[in-house]
Amino acid sequence: MITTASIISIALLFGGIGIGFALAYLLLRKNSKLSSALIDKTSLAERVQELEFDHQLLLMAQDTILIVLNEQSQITLVNNAAKDFLNRQKLIHKDYHDCIKIPEIVTLIEQSLGTRQPIQSQLHLTLDSTSYHSGEERYLIVKITPIEDEAHHTSVIIQDVTEAERNDQIRKDFVANASHELRTPLAIINGYVETLQDPEVLKDQETSQYFLGIMNKHGLRLSRIIEEMLIITKLESGGKSTLNLEPFRIRDCIDECLSHLDPLIKEKHSEVIIEMDEPHLSIEADRFYWSQILFNLVENAIKQNPERLIRIKFHCHILPESKEIVLSISDNGIGIPSTDLPFIFRRFYRVSKSHSQQKIKGTGLGLSIVKRAVEAHGGTIECDSIQNEETSFSITLPATMRIPDIEDDEHTS
Repeated sequence: MITTASIISIALLFGGIGIGFALAYLLLRKNSKLSSALIDKTSLAERVQELEFDHQLLLMAQDTILIVLNEQSQITLVNNAAKDFLNRQKLIHKDYHDCIKIPEIVTLIEQSLGTRQPIQSQLHLTLDSTSYHSGEERYLIVKITPIEDEAHHTSVIIQDVTEAERNDQIRKDFVANASHELRTPLAIINGYVETLQDPEVLKDQETSQYFLGIMNKHGLRLSRIIEEMLIITKLESGGKSTLNLEPFRIRDCIDECLSHLDPLIKEKHSEVIIEMDEPHLSIEADRFYWSQILFNLVENAIKQNPERLIRIKFHCHILPESKEIVLSISDNGIGIPSTDLPFIFRRFYRVSKSHSQQKIKGTGLGLSIVKRAVEAHGGTIECDSIQNEETSFSITLPATMRIPDIEDDEHTS
């Protein structure tokens, strides 16, 4: 059994200095009460038991994974996070070899137990070695510390820092990609400006107009990249709090989107079909972001299929049981390869890796905006694609977004 002294040691090791001192303070406060009860041995035993129980509860509540081993390599204390991590409820008195199935962690424990020296390491668990969290890639900080007590306990503290590592990598990728995407049009514009400074080139009106046309295209591209970067930053920094909610009909928003894209639709001879089980379906949402969602999905369908006559289909219906709203936007284009599907919502990710200076492609931010805007509204988005047949984006929204028809309310008021 772990003694009070052991728990003090664990308290100072567990979860960082803040939690450690909080637990140590509680111990000291409890011990001051114990001093007045030393005469009554029964009362003393009860208070010690209460003290240890309180600390057990505190340890159970932490997200950091805690496992304590005795000298015989048996588990003597775990918290709930450890039970979830190891996917087992009965761990006490079990040999850690039988419970921990991640070789990298087992190796670290064996080293610390063999030398009675503390070890700290950051592990990057690959798909092959990961045996939890649905086989995802994970980053863990593992700290193994021998406890100076009579029973020679050893604490194993594991922190899952995957989210922090991913966010850090996203920031690095964003800076690198943004720098590249901004540098390219700027370099082109600056190059043509330098060329146009030659008086002989300026005299040639046809050449000058051609250069100015290219500069204008890349200037517009630059403006759109900056605008979309600002939109993503706003969504990620504020989430739902950034939304300006107002009532509107989904059909009206679709019509507005198609109106903005009408020149492109006519130029590419595209066809648009709208099917709504409830034509007057109204929601309370941020109309600006919904315009961005629909605009990006329709524009992508047309621009990613320049050699095809594209048919775009909107379909909106209500799920019978959950009453959730499902809006799908599909097209009959070339599709998205299955290897690319998991990554299409990443910032600056493009299915086509080719870049052309003469033919301006998308910014690579459109689908990132779509995903973050949908999630800010409490919804989800999925993409299915069959190459050369159909690509479909399906948006599911919570039933709480639905409101009574706007015009019906006006008539009854």
